[in-house]
Amino acid sequence: MATPLKRQLLNNAVGAGVFHIASTFVALLSIPFLVHGLGIEGYGFLALLAAASKYGGFTDFGIGPSLTRQVAYHHARGEAREVRATATVGTLFYVGLLALATVASLSFAPAIVALGHYRDPAFVRDATDLLRIFIIAFFAGGVGGNFQSFLAGIGRLQLASKLGASISIAGTVLAVVAVSAHLGLVGVAGAIAVTAAINIVLPYLAARRAYGPILAAPASLTWPSARGLLATGGWIQLSTIMVILYAETDQLIVATVLGLAASGLFDVGRKLARAVRAVSFYFATALMPAVATIHSRGTESLEAIVVDGTRYLGVMTMFVSGLLYVSAPNVVTLWIGPGPHDATIVHVVRVLLVVYVIDSLQAVSITILRGTGTPKLEAFYSVTNALVNIALTVALVRPFGLDGILAGSLGGMAVASAVFSVAYCRSKGYDVRVSLGVPLLRLALASIASVATVTFALHFVPLADDGSKLHALLTLACASAMYALVYAVVIRIAGVLSMRDLAFAKASFPARLRSVFDAPIVRGMFVASHPPLEKAS
Repeated sequence: MATPLKRQLLNNAVGAGVFHIASTFVALLSIPFLVHGLGIEGYGFLALLAAASKYGGFTDFGIGPSLTRQVAYHHARGEAREVRATATVGTLFYVGLLALATVASLSFAPAIVALGHYRDPAFVRDATDLLRIFIIAFFAGGVGGNFQSFLAGIGRLQLASKLGASISIAGTVLAVVAVSAHLGLVGVAGAIAVTAAINIVLPYLAARRAYGPILAAPASLTWPSARGLLATGGWIQLSTIMVILYAETDQLIVATVLGLAASGLFDVGRKLARAVRAVSFYFATALMPAVATIHSRGTESLEAIVVDGTRYLGVMTMFVSGLLYVSAPNVVTLWIGPGPHDATIVHVVRVLLVVYVIDSLQAVSITILRGTGTPKLEAFYSVTNALVNIALTVALVRPFGLDGILAGSLGGMAVASAVFSVAYCRSKGYDVRVSLGVPLLRLALASIASVATVTFALHFVPLADDGSKLHALLTLACASAMYALVYAVVIRIAGVLSMRDLAFAKASFPARLRSVFDAPIVRGMFVASHPPLEKAS
C-alpha cells in the first residue's frame, strides 16, 4: 500500500472514530435527561422506535457502501459524468423510499401505536405523531447519508464523519432542550424533524462545495449508470440481512426459551462485547475509498493490502478485545453496578469477544471485495455464518441454556470465517497459511499470552475487593496499564510488526509527534522483518 494512501487511511480511520466517540458520548449523557423528562413509559417508547429502526436496514439494498465504492472508482479515473450519474441514482432511490415511507407513516401509524394498548389518550396522540415523524426522519436520513457516502467516495471521509457527528449531536441537544422545556414526546418529534431537514441540506451543500454539481438530469441516466450500483448493493444487502437475522434470532431464542431475565443479561453482555467491532468498522470505512481508487488505477496489488491491513487491524482489535476480556468484571461493575448476575454478564462478554474478534479479522478481505465490486463471497460468508449459527443454537439451547447460545455463535463464526478465508485466498491465488495464517496465529498467541499474564498478575495486586465501584475503577486502571505493557512486549517477541511498519507510522503522524516512535520502549516493539506475501504455486 503506497504511503500517501496509508496516511489517508490512518487519518480517515482516526477522524471517523473520534467524531463517532464524541456523538456517542453526548448521546449517553442525554439519557438521564430524557428518562426524567419523558417518564419511563415515554422513554421506553422512544427506545422501542430506536430498536425497531434496525430493521430499516432491510430497505437499504446496500446502496450506501456501493455508492462510496462506485464514486471512488469513477472519481479516481476522472469520469465526472459517471460520478454524477451514480450520485443521482442513489439520490433518486432514497427519495423514492422517503416518499413511500411518508405515505405509509401517515396511513398506518395510528394502527401501529394501538398495538401497544396504551391507556392515556394524550400519550397515544403524541406517540402517533412521534412515530410518523420518526419514520419520515429515518428515511430522510438515507437521503443525507447518500451525500455523506458521496463525500467519502471523493476522499472526504473526515468531512462526512464530522457532518454526521455534528448533526447527531445537534439532534440530541435539541431533544434534551425540548424535553427540559416540558414539551414531552411532541418536543422530541419536533427535534427529530428539524434534525432530519438539516441531515439532508448540510451534506448536500458540503458535497456540492467539495465537488461542484453532483446531480445529473434524471432524463440523462442510462441503465449502466444504475446497474453497477444496484448489483453490488444487492449482494451487500443480502449480507446485511443475514447479519441482522442471526443476531436478532439469538436474542429471540434467548427470550422465548430461557426467559426475559436471561434475555436482558445476554443483551447487556452483547452490547459491551460489540465495542470491539468499532475498530474494524472504522478501519473498513476508511479503507473502502482507498481500495476503489487502487482498483480503478490498477497500479498496485490489492493482496498486499489484505496482508498489511489484516495485520494492523489484528493488532488493534486484539489489544482492545484482550483489554476488555481482562477487565470485564470491573467494566460491568462500573457500568451497571455490582449485582448477583455480574458473573453471567462477564461470561457472555468474554465468549462474544472471541466471536467478534474472529469476525473483525475478515473486515479487510470483505472491504477488498466491496471496493472491487465483487461482494458475492461476502454474501456467502454471511449466509454460512447465519445458517450454522442458527442451527447450532437451536440444537444446543435447551440442553445447555445460555452456553448453548454462545456455543452456536462461536461455532457459526469459526466455521464461516475458516471457509471464507480459504475461499478468498484461493480465489486470489496465494497461500492462506503463509499470508494470513502465520501472522494471525502470532497475534492470537500474543493476545492469549498477554491475557493470561495479566489475569495471573492481578491476583497479586494489593487492592481489597469490597465490591465497590472505586475498587473496580482502581483495578481497571491497574489492569489497563499492565495489559498495555505486557501486550507491547509480547508483540515484539512474536515479531508481528516490522521496521517497515515503524517507518509508515512515523510518516503518517504529524512531525511534532514522530519523536514518540524513537523512544526505546516504542521502537522495541518492531522487529527487522516479517514474512512477505507469497503467491501459491
